[in-house]
Amino acid sequence: MSLHGLRITVAVLVGTLVVSRTLAGEINLAPRFEFGTRIHYISHGLIEHDIRIEPATTADKMTVRTESGMTFEVTRVEPDGSATIEWTLRYMAISATGMLPGIGEMLDYDSRKAQTSLSPLAPMFAGLVNKPVTVRIDALGNVVDFKGFGAGGLMGPLGFIMQGFMSRSAFEQLPLFVTSGAPTNPRNGAKWSRSTSVQMPLAAGSIVMDQDFIVKRFQSSRRTVEIEMKGTLRKSTAGAFPSPDGRPTGTRAPLEVSAGTVSGLFVWDYQRGQLSSAESQMKLNTEIDTLVGRMHLQQDMSSSVKRVEERRFD
Repeated sequence: MSLHGLRITVAVLVGTLVVSRTLAGEINLAPRFEFGTRIHYISHGLIEHDIRIEPATTADKMTVRTESGMTFEVTRVEPDGSATIEWTLRYMAISATGMLPGIGEMLDYDSRKAQTSLSPLAPMFAGLVNKPVTVRIDALGNVVDFKGFGAGGLMGPLGFIMQGFMSRSAFEQLPLFVTSGAPTNPRNGAKWSRSTSVQMPLAAGSIVMDQDFIVKRFQSSRRTVEIEMKGTLRKSTAGAFPSPDGRPTGTRAPLEVSAGTVSGLFVWDYQRGQLSSAESQMKLNTEIDTLVGRMHLQQDMSSSVKRVEERRFD
């Protein structure tokens, strides 16, 4: 069983949007970046897996918990609205229970207590903390260039685990720009939509997340707006499953999505132009061909994120 096939996901929702107001009092939620801005978040994730591999008739259960502290700093802003962001994982913690013997111990790591960790992956996890990566994005938030972490030549499950925390793919899967596409001067009930491609583990291809956003209410005293999101997931592409040494086998790995929904609530600080807090949930049922058989994977994921002062990381 591939460890990353358990879909370790750090669902962090962050933003670097600055709201501008016209003399008429209109609000513009279009992305805009300011040089020197530093934003700090703490996120929590809970992922519950039910995993069954044919011909077994019963599913094994596993729960993965994650916590991380992250800093995003805008280090450069171009005239065309594009920007360079330095993304730093300040600390990380991951633990697992259930499923295969030994997996829990392997994933039991907290960088704040690194000296007590017995996980054989501890040196690799430690290599992710306080090692900034540089991300260059265009005015719409699309990644133009990513420099920093790579899987370090790791293939298979270990490579997937590492890439799940700090990689270009992980960054692109973070809905950093929840107000991108919002109408000008939005009022209660304003709507917009977006689609995001999510790479699946086991080289199984990708899934598309179709999301619909709606402004629920403004809180003028707090200078915040609540944005509700609902969406569905669907298969986009299939991929080729790698052999144990990481090389493609040439065998297609058909991916089927039998059910997939996503929802969330964002509290947006429009005075600062930053995410204040967010909660999200995802339910996903998939079937994937693996080298050990047809895997049926049911995942229930929930995550939360909250903006904090930097002293929380000291």
